[in-house]
Amino acid sequence: NNNKDLTVLPFDSTSITTSIIPTPSKVILNSQKLINLSIGINIQLEGVKRKDIAAALTHLASLGIKESDSGVLVNIKKERIHTSVDGAYKISIDDNHINISTEDGTGAFYALQSLSSLLRLESKTIPNVIVEDQPRFSFRGMHLDVARNFHSKQLVKKLITQMSAYKLNKLHLHLSDD
Repeated sequence: NNNKDLTVLPFDSTSITTSIIPTPSKVILNSQKLINLSIGINIQLEGVKRKDIAAALTHLASLGIKESDSGVLVNIKKERIHTSVDGAYKISIDDNHINISTEDGTGAFYALQSLSSLLRLESKTIPNVIVEDQPRFSFRGMHLDVARNFHSKQLVKKLITQMSAYKLNKLHLHLSDD
C-alpha cells in the first residue's frame, strides 16, 4: 500500500543517517525502541557552558521539546573523544538517557542540532542510536550579497538560524559593491 503512515515505519540506519545534515561519520542503531521526549529533557552539563548550547535548546523548544526536571536526562560532558577536530561529538541514546561527549562547546551545540534532526515531530520520539561525527571542513559557510540584493534584518536573522540547523559556521556578507 502506497499510503502507509510514515509515523509507524521503524527507523533504520539509512533513514537516521540521511535525517542528520551533514551526514554523520558513524551511525549505529541500537534497537527499534523509540525514546519519547514529549515529557521534555533534563540537561546536565559537565565542563560545557550553557551559553554554548542556548541556541540549540531554543531550537528544540520551538520543536516542542522543552526543558523539564522530570524530562529525559541529557548528560553533556566535555571529555576527550580521540579527535582533534573542533566540533566533534558523540551521542549515545539508550532507553533512559542521552549522553553527549564532546571536546568543546561547538561539539555540544552540533550534537543537540543532530538530536533535533532525529526527532519525529508528530510523536516527539527519537531512535535508540549512537552517532559519532566531526566537521569534515573547517569553513562551512553561506554568502549573502546584500549590496546588490537587499534583505531585511528579519530575513538575515532567519537565515542565521537556518544556517545553525545545518551546522554552517561562517556567514559572508557582501556589504558593498564599490
